[in-house]
Amino acid sequence: MVKTDTWCSSRFIDKIWHPVQSSNYHGEDHAIYLFTLYNNDSVFTYEFYPRKDSLPSSFYLSLLRGTRDDSEENNLYPCLHLLPDGNLSIFANKRSISFDYMNNKVVKEFHTCRRLKLTDLNLVWSMETMSMPHVMPDMLLLPINDVVFINGANHSTVGSNDAKHSNFNQILMMYHSSVVLLSNGRILVDGSNPHEKYNFTLHPYPTNLRSQSILSTLLVPHNLILRPTITSMDAIVSYNQNFFVTFKLPLYLSEGKIYVSLVTPSFTTYSFAMNQQMVVLNVVNIERTFMTTYQIVVNGPLPRRWHYLGII
Repeated sequence: MVKTDTWCSSRFIDKIWHPVQSSNYHGEDHAIYLFTLYNNDSVFTYEFYPRKDSLPSSFYLSLLRGTRDDSEENNLYPCLHLLPDGNLSIFANKRSISFDYMNNKVVKEFHTCRRLKLTDLNLVWSMETMSMPHVMPDMLLLPINDVVFINGANHSTVGSNDAKHSNFNQILMMYHSSVVLLSNGRILVDGSNPHEKYNFTLHPYPTNLRSQSILSTLLVPHNLILRPTITSMDAIVSYNQNFFVTFKLPLYLSEGKIYVSLVTPSFTTYSFAMNQQMVVLNVVNIERTFMTTYQIVVNGPLPRRWHYLGII
């Protein structure tokens, strides 16, 4: 049981399925529970956990100091993603870098904040127009190639009782909600709190401690006939090696295409999901084995973490 205030804490699942939680509110703000880039308005460092005696306890990162505007706390949530080359993509405020954390060295800086394939040699940013304004939303990758948006306001800020208009036409949450993809394909969304403390009466966005299970597009009733159901797969899967997955599919559209993807869960802090990975595997062969049963052969670069496997 966590007995301290977990407001603004960070959490993830490690490789042996242990929940890890770092930092809490007030008295426990420097704690790690075994259950890290660390930053607030006066700390611009990162550290490793568990610590090694041969290394300093923390390392200074100039990006964090350089992205702090004195009048605004606008780089409190630096976002991290592990790149295929082993470096970290770190994003804070409006700046982002590729960072070699083994040698404490900035490899490259990317000068704006849009969509980018970070491994390209000739980087080209892609700008997209959203259907509505989004202030501090979170996004979750789904194995059906969709992106779920949760949290967020249309104007002002989502915290400090200052949100002007919500994005409630998506999922009924404002800020500090946690969202996770479940193994049955549903999406679990927990809580919402745009206030410094719990306030269950403040209008228009009171603290919300409910859990909601949301259907993804593929699970709505009229799509069930097109939904594959995995029945078995190889017990041991190696990097970039072929493996077999057996599934049932009531209606197989010959003109359609089968996708097999791996989704790894995020590291989440302040309701922002970081370091998500979705890998679409190579389909080597697919054959019908009986009635509505099929076997597919796939391979690809498997993430070195636990993951969900999905077929669409």
